[in-house]
Amino acid sequence: MAMAMVTLTFSFFFLLLSTFAFADTGFVGINYGRVANNLPTPPKVVELLKSKGITKVKLYDTDSVVLTAFANSGISLVVTLPNEVLSNAANDQSFADNWVQANITKYYPANQNRSHCLSSPIALSALNNSYPASAGIFKPELVSVVKPMLELLRKSGSYVMVNIYPFFAYSANSKDISLDYALFKTNPGVVDSGNGLKYSNMLEAQVDAVYAAMSAIGFNDVKLTVSETGWPSLGDENEIGASKENAAAYNGNLMVTVQSGKGTPELWSFYPTQEQVYDMPFTQGQGQSGNSTIHDQVPSPASSPNPRVTTNSTGPDVTPTPTSTPTSTQGQSWCVANANVEVSKLQNGLDYACGEGGADCRPIQEGATCYDPNTLEAHASYAFNSYYQKQGRKAGSCNFGGTARVVNEHPVNYGRIANNLPPPEEVVQLLKSKGINKVKIYDVDRQVLKAFASSGISLIVCMRNELLQQASRDQRFVDKWVSDNIVKNLPKTKIEGIAVGNEIIDDPKTLPFLVEAMKNVYDALVKSKLDSTVKVSSPVSSSCLNASYPPSAGKFKPELIKTVLKPMLDIIRKSGSYFSINLYPVFAYIANSKDINLDYALMNPNDGVFDNVSQIKYPNMIEAQIDATYAALAAIGFNDVKLVVTESGWPSAGGKKEIGANKKNAAAFNGNLWKRFKGGVGTPKRPQDSITVYIFALFNENQKPGLRSERNFGLLYPDKKEVYDMPFQKTCPDSEQA
Repeated sequence: MAMAMVTLTFSFFFLLLSTFAFADTGFVGINYGRVANNLPTPPKVVELLKSKGITKVKLYDTDSVVLTAFANSGISLVVTLPNEVLSNAANDQSFADNWVQANITKYYPANQNRSHCLSSPIALSALNNSYPASAGIFKPELVSVVKPMLELLRKSGSYVMVNIYPFFAYSANSKDISLDYALFKTNPGVVDSGNGLKYSNMLEAQVDAVYAAMSAIGFNDVKLTVSETGWPSLGDENEIGASKENAAAYNGNLMVTVQSGKGTPELWSFYPTQEQVYDMPFTQGQGQSGNSTIHDQVPSPASSPNPRVTTNSTGPDVTPTPTSTPTSTQGQSWCVANANVEVSKLQNGLDYACGEGGADCRPIQEGATCYDPNTLEAHASYAFNSYYQKQGRKAGSCNFGGTARVVNEHPVNYGRIANNLPPPEEVVQLLKSKGINKVKIYDVDRQVLKAFASSGISLIVCMRNELLQQASRDQRFVDKWVSDNIVKNLPKTKIEGIAVGNEIIDDPKTLPFLVEAMKNVYDALVKSKLDSTVKVSSPVSSSCLNASYPPSAGKFKPELIKTVLKPMLDIIRKSGSYFSINLYPVFAYIANSKDINLDYALMNPNDGVFDNVSQIKYPNMIEAQIDATYAALAAIGFNDVKLVVTESGWPSAGGKKEIGANKKNAAAFNGNLWKRFKGGVGTPKRPQDSITVYIFALFNENQKPGLRSERNFGLLYPDKKEVYDMPFQKTCPDSEQA
């Protein structure tokens, strides 16, 4: 296994992998370790590698004899700056310059040097949680190291390297983990209740857990390479599963999987580490005999009915042939464009989808139903999704050179201040039928929590405002509340967050108790060992802002900063949670309809608003409000805290003075809101930080006090009929059809 290291790449190979582009035979490499006294000489090893068709190799040093042996071999190398010299490299630029000169420049280009990328392999142990895959998250104490490393990788166009060994997970938990699942053999698979994906093997699930962890800290655009994986052919008595038979199965199936073009929903590539102690399918067409392996189940690329595109093409880097039944998301899912990629790459993907890919792109032609918004991102999303739906939403059919992603996150608020709503059990089935898999509720009602058990829907629950005074003063009360309402319902009911009150900043009588209540809830979660999986926050209204225009001038109210916001944000930062804010452009529009463009408020096409300070043009009000909140956070030293919009919506009816409250505007705003943020995109100021927005609300609630609009924010009537076209069902007419 590898030590931690800084790695320099000698080849174009990793540039190709960073876009997840596979040729007809997958890219497979070998780790060449030399901690031994009986190995063949490097020149003989090079000839051996060439005879096996190995063209990608990772070394653990820069030994001059070895590098000389690889000269003019055509084999691409990853070399290593050893751990013991990292201190010198960190403290002395001239040392690093000399090292690169002596070990990289000197051998260029004889050692297949066409591009250089920088990375540092990490172990899977860097994750605090890896199951289910969608809940992957880094250890809190490592985030301060991982984030700057990922920033460097993003800046340099490089990739994160991860060493992943399903063997160790199986050996430690052989009673709970299916050996066939670990070995890539035929098995029932494991369904991730968070993202709806069915995983046919452990390695893919572990890779996607790393993707989830990177996404959670704002780096979902950084590419990933598995720099080590393998299975031992022999082990000690307590190393369950270490045998030649299992090593042959794992490594053989691993290599054939790559060569077949199969990947996770995000597509990845890797280096097997095992040498040939057993038969290995080193070249395309060589398969194992006698075992039921993936190779037995996957048709050759030539026989695949789906398009396969080489690295010079414009389409999906690979459309995998399923090993048995297609691996698709449960419920509804969509394929959307990644707004953070290069325009040329996005255009190439669009051209492929509408051309060779066979997507129906007539609705995005000028004058057609889905032409607006007339942006490359919107048109690419439509075309990518059309292709994805026609492919049966199979894993791998949404990639397009790394410019697309699958999304199935549709958050809503489920309020129940009404006497005519369907029972919770029916509501859960309704949510599942609509593909809604993230819900915020406003209490911890036992019947509701029980109804959500085993549904796969993630919940944010709420400690009601009236409990905060006692919660701030009595840790035992909080411990019991967490035990009764969180611990007892996990893991069947997927509770991922606790809102400590709701809009307490607008309640001066309760506000003094907020911070201590949050602290006590977090401490209770720590005691229950749930602090890494259940996040603590407290939604605030936009009234916490003293200024929000222009967005770059966003500031919090001075009277709230020292006593409430800073200590609250300290807890959020410490716990790895997020700042929750409820944003309603409708209220700003109602109060200033003469000055605010309705299309700007509704996220419809409009001229936008220009921020003279940041030099950013905002296409709609809610993105401006979000960036104003980011500016306010940065102004008090919390620009690293993630933000979640826990409420936003538009009423379908209102009183005479509630200008703009009607069905047409509600359908426009909620539809545009969902289309804008469902792909995990950010804002103009922080495009790399994906925003989650919970739409308010699921139902019209007939007993809510206040203005008429308060009772008309629902997407549905109590009889479960739509108030208007549900935005969750379509990005644009026809694009959801398979």
